Amino acid sequence: MRELNQQEIEQVSGAGFIADAAATVGYSFGSIFDMGLKLVGVDVGKQSSEAAQTIGRGIGMVIETSVNVFSTVFSNMFKRS
Repeated sequence: MRELNQQEIEQVSGAGFIADAAATVGYSFGSIFDMGLKLVGVDVGKQSSEAAQTIGRGIGMVIETSVNVFSTVFSNMFKRS
């Protein structure tokens, strides 16, 4: 059995550019929400940031999977024999 390279690991794990970008956007929104809560005197630590990051990553993975499925379907439809 051979060792996987970085690209193959990311494909298997489901990690990719869209999921990472969505996680970063989610974390940013969560951080803003955390700061807003601190301004009104509620300290929740980084719970909102981490929850938003998880939601963002999930949404990104759904989008990424959809893009991969459509790309595979269309490439197989128009593949020349």
